[in-house]
Amino acid sequence: PPLLPPRRQTADPPGAAEARIAERLTEETLPAWWSARVAQAPDRVVVRTDLGPVTYRELDRLADRVAHAAGSAGLRSGDVAAIQLPSSAAFLVLILGLAKLGARLSLLSTGLRGRSLRHALVEVPPRLLFTTPGGREAIGQLEGIATPRIVALEEEGPADAGAPPSGLGAVESWLARSRSVADRGWETDGPRPDATLFY
Repeated sequence: PPLLPPRRQTADPPGAAEARIAERLTEETLPAWWSARVAQAPDRVVVRTDLGPVTYRELDRLADRVAHAAGSAGLRSGDVAAIQLPSSAAFLVLILGLAKLGARLSLLSTGLRGRSLRHALVEVPPRLLFTTPGGREAIGQLEGIATPRIVALEEEGPADAGAPPSGLGAVESWLARSRSVADRGWETDGPRPDATLFY
């Protein structure tokens, strides 16, 4: 005898599976969901990095700075921003910051090179792309694409042997170089024609 009873074969009416999925979806956006988590436990550690623990409040403030700096660099709500970085705290803060700005995100595998990378950039062309110096070099070798503005975040060595690098230092360095965000929040000293935002 079978171990499990036979499954009832019932045919779903057309669209029933889609309706079940739609019922589970919510109108809540990532920034709204994140803000609720920050409000619930601002001082709770959200991620542990090679630089130490990072709280919801700290990550939220850094995401706000990323959103403002990306906006000052010309990225607008609805524009595509691509991230081609390894999983890290930097990856997380960039996703949050760019989502707060209202950018559409294109998350690219760090293994994409050559034709696959070209295809991804042609099909969903980003206005701004965060990658590593090696990723910037790979993009520079591609032909026939509209090259986006590239932020090449310097790769960091781990501060603690055995701990993966967080990448947060690289994000902080980019923010400092952008000269568009003061540490006091959303204040800006205005765009400077001689400032190098991307390199």
